[in-house]
Amino acid sequence: MKLINYSEFLREQNLNDCDEETQTVALIKCLSTEKVPRILLEDFPQSEFQAKFFMKNCVAPSRVFSLECSKDLCQERMISLAQSDESYQASAILSKRIRQYNENAKKLMPYLKASTNLRCVNTEQNFA
Repeated sequence: MKLINYSEFLREQNLNDCDEETQTVALIKCLSTEKVPRILLEDFPQSEFQAKFFMKNCVAPSRVFSLECSKDLCQERMISLAQSDESYQASAILSKRIRQYNENAKKLMPYLKASTNLRCVNTEQNFA
């Protein structure tokens, strides 16, 4: 199985400033050249438009997972990560990204529930 982080893909392809359609088309083109039969897309889709466009123009995903945990636990994990990882982003930047993610997720989840095999995964437990 291959993992593609969508945010990293956009950065590597210099697509951050492009519209959602251009970004999604680039991802579909990338996926069409893959030899690996199973691909895990992390951080995608980020909007209902991307989900609809992707499923219309590509193979529908066999599974969609939504990882869920409380705000308090998420903050604890961010603080812990900040202490152990030099490349960790400042909490203000992450806080803004998390807020944007939550806003997008509120709009996206109803569509994914209706159109895909969505599985919500509780990530409250500690696997360490």
